[in-house]
Amino acid sequence: MPEQHRLSFFDQLAFELHRLTGRNQLMQCLWIYDTAVNREALEAVFARMLVHRGNRLIEPSAVPFGRPRWVRDDRPQLCVEYTDTALPRAQLMTWANAHARLPIDPIAGPAWHLAVQGFDDGTHVISMFGSHLLADGIAALRCIESAIVESPAASPYQTRRARGTVTGVVADVAQACRDIPRTVGAVAKIAGMALRQRRRVVPAVAGVPAAPVVQRLTAADAAQIVDLPAVTVVVALPVWNARAAALGGHLQSLLVAYCARVAMRLQRRRPADGAVSLVIPVDQRDGPTDDRALAMGFRSMTLDPESVTEDLGAAHAALTSALNGTEKRNSMEALLPIIAWMPRATTAAMINRLFNYASARPVTCSNIGELPSVLGRIDGTPCRRLIARAVDVNVTRGELERTHGHLVVVASRYHDQLSIAIEAYEPGADHSVERLRDIALRALADFGLDGQVES
Repeated sequence: MPEQHRLSFFDQLAFELHRLTGRNQLMQCLWIYDTAVNREALEAVFARMLVHRGNRLIEPSAVPFGRPRWVRDDRPQLCVEYTDTALPRAQLMTWANAHARLPIDPIAGPAWHLAVQGFDDGTHVISMFGSHLLADGIAALRCIESAIVESPAASPYQTRRARGTVTGVVADVAQACRDIPRTVGAVAKIAGMALRQRRRVVPAVAGVPAAPVVQRLTAADAAQIVDLPAVTVVVALPVWNARAAALGGHLQSLLVAYCARVAMRLQRRRPADGAVSLVIPVDQRDGPTDDRALAMGFRSMTLDPESVTEDLGAAHAALTSALNGTEKRNSMEALLPIIAWMPRATTAAMINRLFNYASARPVTCSNIGELPSVLGRIDGTPCRRLIARAVDVNVTRGELERTHGHLVVVASRYHDQLSIAIEAYEPGADHSVERLRDIALRALADFGLDGQVES
């Protein structure tokens, strides 16, 4: 029987949550050029990406309790999208946000888009975005890099519906039988957790701003789609590193401290003690043939946002401890095999248990690291600026209230520039890009830093 290429249980959890909420979690990469783009070279890279193993879709199981699998995207191939009309330079991120809101579907496709836009100052921008359900940020960037530098190996996946209905049912039922021991273990663990669970109320600390209370929304208000404001702060890397050293830290400890200050200004602090809870994704991909979309662990740490502007010692120690510890995901790993048997609504409760939205108000702080110089040559020549960011689309107000807001920060480095992409939502506050821009710059100023903002 051909290799089935089934989703990992963690990938399946993310997939089921997407089907429950309709929320699209995306990755977007922006190449900013001072000159026109070499279309021929760009289309050659695009053509190589279309045969790469990363150009895939998800095929749901043929049975209700079966596991989905990866399949090759065999639809008529998409083209690079070009627009001949130049836009004002100030609308660069507005255009990028609009591009990331094109229809995307990890089951039916398309799962990603590529477009080029010119601006009235001669700037040209290439935007590529895709579904986080198909790859995490590191995997997506490696996929693009391999398409730039070489001809990737052909996709190993079958096409959609290649198994046929009967064969698919037999294969999925057989897999479910093989998963029974782990499924039973998950049921036992959930039962044990339920028996041990005790309700307790932790009083708020005096002087800490009260966390926003989840509002009781009407069905219409809860279903309202919210466009999350986003900005990208760009700081000269030597300046950032010098300031980090002066404060007794390094690049990443200053980054988590900066995230804590942004969170403080967005009222995203724990009501119990006023600290900020940070979730740090850590790459765990096992080579280029690792099929997992989300091949990562999650480290957790807390910071006092009041003290980090004067001394990064606490931030450095907390980060070191977190990175040397065990990932948050481990505490839930044994529960994941039961996903296929659960009502979809239960997946939201599992995510809540993973990230503790009720009390921790977690902030995702992802440091992608140094982007290879070859990655900036998507049209054969080096771009001036390369930005990688997370984008959440089709998010309802009800979902944002359930998670007590939203703050995701993605940092990357390219040619002596540190780019910090911020996407946020604060319940009950002004959700304008202008306010988020002001918060981002004020948080930089807290550390004696200045930067340029793409917004």
